Amino acid sequence: MEDDKIISFYRSTDAYGCFTNFSWFKVNYKNHIFKTSEHAFQAMKFQHDEKIFNEILNSKTASESKRIAYLNNHKKNPQWDEIKDQIMYEICFEKFNQNDDLKFILLDTGDLKIVENSEKDFYWGIGDGSGRNQLGKTLMKIRSELSKK
Repeated sequence: MEDDKIISFYRSTDAYGCFTNFSWFKVNYKNHIFKTSEHAFQAMKFQHDEKIFNEILNSKTASESKRIAYLNNHKKNPQWDEIKDQIMYEICFEKFNQNDDLKFILLDTGDLKIVENSEKDFYWGIGDGSGRNQLGKTLMKIRSELSKK
C-alpha cells in the first residue's frame, strides 16, 4: 500500500494527531470525565483500586497518567490483557462520538488504512512495520460503526 493511501499518526502535532490517545479531548466514560482517552485507558487498569484510579484521573497530562500506571503495573487488573482491546474500543468510541469535530475528521478518512506510527509499540502501533497496529484497527472499526449512524 502506498504511503499516501495511509492515515498515519503518532504525535498530537501530526496532521492526524487528534487520533492519538494523548490528544487533549475530554472523554466521559463510566461516569467519569477524563482529560484524555489515555487517562481513561490507564485508569481502567485500576478500577478496583480507588487510590490509583483517582491519582490517574487527576493527573495533569496523559504522559503522567501512563507513568503512574507503569509504576503500579503490578497492581493492575489481572485480567487486563484479556479485556484491554475492548476497553480501548469503548473509550475511543466515546472520544469520537462525543466530539463532533473528531468524528468528522475520522469519517472523512473514508476507507483509508489508519496506522499508529510508533516505532516502539508493536501492539498498539506498527513498531518497525511488523506490529499489530491495534489502535489503528480500533479506529477503523469505530469509523465503520459511526458511518452507519
